[in-house]
Order: sequence, then C-alpha cells, then structure tokens
Amino acid sequence: MSVKKKTSPVASLSRLFTSVLTVVILAIGALLFFAFKDLPPYAETVNQKLEQANLHPASNTPSTDTATLNKRASLFYSTTETYKEQAETDIRKYAQLTNIPIQSITPDGGNGGLQVVSVKLTGAVEYDDLLRFITATEGNLPNMKIQSLSMSASGGTSSGMVMVQTLKIGIAVR
Repeated sequence: MSVKKKTSPVASLSRLFTSVLTVVILAIGALLFFAFKDLPPYAETVNQKLEQANLHPASNTPSTDTATLNKRASLFYSTTETYKEQAETDIRKYAQLTNIPIQSITPDGGNGGLQVVSVKLTGAVEYDDLLRFITATEGNLPNMKIQSLSMSASGGTSSGMVMVQTLKIGIAVR
C-alpha cells in the first residue's frame, strides 16, 4: 500500500516564486548587457582624446613649461567658450545609446564655472530609457548634472511613456 504525500500550497508557490525570480534576474542581466555594450567604444574615444592631449597617465615625461602645459590642457578641458561642441557630442551620444530622440540642444547661459544647455526631446520616451539617459549623462566627464526636468505621463499611466517638457543640463567648465 502506497501513501501519497500531499504537498502544501505554500511549497508549490515557493517553487513558482523562485523560478519566476530566477527568470527575472536573468532577463535583467541580459538587458543590462545589451544596454551597455556600446559604452566601451565611447570610452575608447575619450581615452584617445586624452592621449592626443598628452594627459593620459601612460606619458611619464614630466613637463614644467607653463605654456606647454596650458596648451595641452586646453586640448582636453573646456572653457565657457568651447564647452558647447563637446557637450552636444556627449549628450547626443548618450541619447543614442539609451534610445532618447533629441530634437535640439541649445545653450541657455550660465554663471562662471557652470554652463546650462536646454535639451528638447522629440515626442514621448520610455521612462526607463529616460532614467538610463540621466544616469549616463550625470556620469560624464566633464561633470554634467540635471538642473531641471519637467515631465508628464503620456498615453495613460500604465504605458510607461513620459513627455519631457523641459530638460536643462548644467555642465561644469573651468
């Protein structure tokens, strides 16, 4: 005579939850892998700029000539006059990597060492993509920080899409 063992609903729910959690963690890992696979080539271009300006740590030849040091530093560091081109390049690259469509980037003034640009997006964007764009932008060198962001839900609250009315990014310069 065989006795059938009765499984509790808690045990079967626990196994189901473990399986679902494992699948979700693997999916998140795969998404992160594919989302950030294009960032290393961009980092390579930054390293090349450093090497061109002779500011890369690989160059061990010290120079004490102030004029030479100023010339080399000006190739890498931005000033209030020269920050716009590099800032626009960086912002557009991060937007491309995070699927954010940019309509325009315009200088919006600033004070001293902090210049501000206004970024106008084309249409609604995924909220998660917007967060990735903000994270990538704020991790940039020279330092960029979001100064103001105004957005609203687009297409209902469950769609995950947002409309960005204003996005102002402060860029640290000398």
